[in-house]
Formats: sequence, C-alpha cells, structure tokens
Amino acid sequence: MVFAPQTTWAITWEKPPDDFVLPDAPVDNVNQPAIAAASNWQNS
Repeated sequence: MVFAPQTTWAITWEKPPDDFVLPDAPVDNVNQPAIAAASNWQNS
C-alpha cells in the first residue's frame, strides 16, 4: 500500500483594527444551494 505525503497548511490573517464593525446580519449561501440543502436533510 502506498500513502501520499500529508500536507500541512498554516492559515493566518491579520487582526482587524479595533474599530472594525462586523455586521450582525445573517449571510445566505446563494452560491452553493445544493450543498446548503444537503447539509439540512437531517434537520427536516
């Protein structure tokens, strides 16, 4: 059996400024409706 080497990703981002305001409004997933629908199939 042959195993592929594992790749480790380091994801980083800059801290936003202290006065940064994150909106409280929910965001709809309109780009991937099939994935969104599939993730809800157990909740119905």
